[in-house]
Amino acid sequence: MSRDRKRALNWYQINDSEAIARHLERMAERGWLLEKAGSTLWTYRRGEPGPVKYTATCFPEASVFDAAPTPDQETYADYCRAGGWELAAAYGPLQIFRAVTPDPTPIETDERFKLDAVRRSMGKSFVFSYGLLLASMGLNLWLRAESFRRDPLEFISRSSNLSLTLLLAGMAVYCGAFLADYFIWLFRSSRAVERGGACARVHTRARLWMGWALMALCALTLLGYLEDYAVPGARWILLYAFGGVLLVLAASRGVMGLLKGRGCRRGTTRTAFVVTVAALSVLYAASLPFLLLGTQRARFLRMDREPAYVHTNHPGSAVSYDMEVYRDPLPITLEALGFEVTEEDQCSYRAKTDRSLLAARTVCSQGPAEWSSDLPDLRYEACRIPWGWLRQLCWNLTVAPENSAAHYYGPDYAFPAELPEGALEARRTENGGRYALLDREGIVLICGSWDLTQAQVETIWENARTFR
Repeated sequence: MSRDRKRALNWYQINDSEAIARHLERMAERGWLLEKAGSTLWTYRRGEPGPVKYTATCFPEASVFDAAPTPDQETYADYCRAGGWELAAAYGPLQIFRAVTPDPTPIETDERFKLDAVRRSMGKSFVFSYGLLLASMGLNLWLRAESFRRDPLEFISRSSNLSLTLLLAGMAVYCGAFLADYFIWLFRSSRAVERGGACARVHTRARLWMGWALMALCALTLLGYLEDYAVPGARWILLYAFGGVLLVLAASRGVMGLLKGRGCRRGTTRTAFVVTVAALSVLYAASLPFLLLGTQRARFLRMDREPAYVHTNHPGSAVSYDMEVYRDPLPITLEALGFEVTEEDQCSYRAKTDRSLLAARTVCSQGPAEWSSDLPDLRYEACRIPWGWLRQLCWNLTVAPENSAAHYYGPDYAFPAELPEGALEARRTENGGRYALLDREGIVLICGSWDLTQAQVETIWENARTFR
């Protein structure tokens, strides 16, 4: 913005007319006059500092989806101009006037008429948009809950998962609290007007604090993502994760502006806006897990090592691949379990660790990159969870029958297993290839492509516990 123009956030709602007027009058005293009003940003132009009187009213017949002021809206503006007010800015039903005479005639003198105008205006704008946003946050939270249910250990050990869930919950609370506050205000105002009084006072300061708290949650979410993806190869992930929300809003606003510019009817513009917001919100929420799943290599770069690559041929075909091979130190290897590993196997040793405020999880895997190798694959993870209730919840979800796809798409942990020393509970699959073990500090999961012996399970168990 130029020196003669600036933009500022708008935290006010339509029913907060007195606070809007006070805010604009303070801005005028500092030399800034309102030029344009929007849903989140207001534009000011520089003027002569001094006292300027403002008032804000509701015109329910107007809508943010109108391509131009309606004839009734223009008539209303002419009526106010005759009383000493000029239209400074308007956004949907909200009409903001600036006094052009020393003693303008008050626009709204009937509290019953004022309350009815606010109720009708808020129902079409505030209640509609916040209800839509609340439904969108509910859908996103449901998807996050499904991610937690299917793989709780991975979910709670990632700061990005926790911070994003916290932000979504905060936005849901924010929308729900604002809706509840409005309906309480409407109920109190209705009772007061029926008794001949004025509309109830709006909780302006509480709304402002809630707005700043939401901004703080956004910053906290960014820190959570930086904890997991603060590497050059993952910067575009951060850009998508946070820019995606702005992109949804910008695209929906763009569709609305395009249709309004073409003079489309109010109903057409509203329908297109709702469909755009809903479709892009679902697409954004559904794409995040797949995006993060496909960018694991960027997270490995935090360990300051690049994988080596080996060229291997698929048996029985002419197809060849470049396979990634890592040389990370592992607490237990196939060699320690009695398998002979040769250079021809092109074995990869891979480890990664995730930490959050709730858990620390280390995942280790070893397997051959050479297709013709007879060497089996081994994968195990150890997750330390300090909170007892959370540890038990994650254990119950991990061994639940409906979560059989959470770890390498095997059958359920339906069979009790012999308890190694220090274990509180143990489960295994029918073929003995996968084990889940619980102790007082966390959970250990073991996945082998062969039928593990009890000695091998105990060896992995003891070493994995010391590594987490």
